[in-house]
Amino acid sequence: MRLSWKINLGLMLAISTVLVFQAHQRLGREVALFENDVRRDHHVMGRALRNAVEDAMEDAGPAAAIDLVRRLDARDDGLRIRYVELDASDPALRPDAPRYLLDPVGLGAEVVHVDQAGDPGWLYTYVPIALPPEPETALELRESLASQQAYIRATQVRIAEWLVLMIAVSWAVVAVLIRWLVSGPIESLIAHARRVGRRDFASRAHVGSHDELGELGRELDQMAAALQAADQRLVTEQEAKSRAVDQLRHADRLMTVGQLAAGVAHELGTPLNVAQARAKMIASWDVDDEEDARGNARTIAEQCDRMTAIIRQLLDFARPRALEAGDEDLAAVARAAVGLVAPLARKRGVSLDVVSTSPVGARVDRGQLQQVLLNLLSNALHATPPDGMVHVVVDEVVACPPAGEEGRFARLCVRDTGAGIPPENLPHVFEPFFTTKDVGEGTGLGLSVSHGIVRDHGGWIEARSELGQGTTFEVYLPPASGERA
Repeated sequence: MRLSWKINLGLMLAISTVLVFQAHQRLGREVALFENDVRRDHHVMGRALRNAVEDAMEDAGPAAAIDLVRRLDARDDGLRIRYVELDASDPALRPDAPRYLLDPVGLGAEVVHVDQAGDPGWLYTYVPIALPPEPETALELRESLASQQAYIRATQVRIAEWLVLMIAVSWAVVAVLIRWLVSGPIESLIAHARRVGRRDFASRAHVGSHDELGELGRELDQMAAALQAADQRLVTEQEAKSRAVDQLRHADRLMTVGQLAAGVAHELGTPLNVAQARAKMIASWDVDDEEDARGNARTIAEQCDRMTAIIRQLLDFARPRALEAGDEDLAAVARAAVGLVAPLARKRGVSLDVVSTSPVGARVDRGQLQQVLLNLLSNALHATPPDGMVHVVVDEVVACPPAGEEGRFARLCVRDTGAGIPPENLPHVFEPFFTTKDVGEGTGLGLSVSHGIVRDHGGWIEARSELGQGTTFEVYLPPASGERA
């Protein structure tokens, strides 16, 4: 139930209870006043009749007094008057009220008796008459309660109509006031809170009242303004962070290029020497014939293409670029990365191989994934002694991410046969600037950058190591679009 309805219902029940109680009290007062008026009329009339009867009795005797009572009773005004004897044996003179109620009459006091036995009931008033001691006589005034009941019913109807009208007016007034003072502002505040929840921090509550709801609205407006400013700062900081991450990744990429430069220079030496020798042969015309010269020229062109491909591969890797994910063959990406570090591997006397039993597709950015592989391969080559092995395994597995549901993922494993990572260092390998290499041999950013790149692809990296046996880094990536379940 809505709060405004609860308040409305509570107020209406309270108001209705008060009005009903007030109506009940008013009805009781009206009935009491009416009864008091009737009793007062009986008292006044009884005293007047007693005086008249006593005067008639003194002037003309008991017969005249009784005749006067009969003539008064004959009037058609709803009031019956009768001359009674308290201890009369004659039923015509016996009072209607029980004898035990009339004892005070014998002592000179008035007695009022209400008889509800019949319908509509009667009101009796007994007024003593000052006559000789025997017998005790009184005037009996009897009036039907029909008029009183009619008056009570009319009063009840009138009060009920007034009660219904007052309750209806009260309900209408309270409903309008609650809608104006409570429901409207609360609905405005709720709508404002929902807009803020949808990150519409420019929204305002527009509650102009000067009560608690108005104060709440102004506080919410200030909160929205503070959130708007914080959101703007967050956007600025996120943009700065994104630029810093891009710069960091680019710096790491350039550092990797620097590490590969010596091996690449060696790779360029062989085709360059071949091209130079063939060019000198052509220049000195140390050839058998024109066809032999053309063959040397083709050899020079092939070696130049080989050198161009090596240089272009390095330049493409070093060039900064935004993440552009597409469906790629992981085995092909792994072979390209292995080709780049092959000179370093040969220089260190380490064997490299790529194992892939079947094509494995993944939704990745080829250049950024290559950076991850080069970082992992570089670390593996550094950790592997001469005559050691570095394996790159590409496959597809069912795995459960750190925070998510189990599913199919493409996996890249880089496994070396080095000394391994101490257990106390393994949880920190992805932290920025953490490194176990000697000073000047590493910055500790490669694995941190790789972790961020894989996370941006919707994947994760796990590291396992055993001292004396080697280290394995497993990169889990979302499968290609056509391979998703």
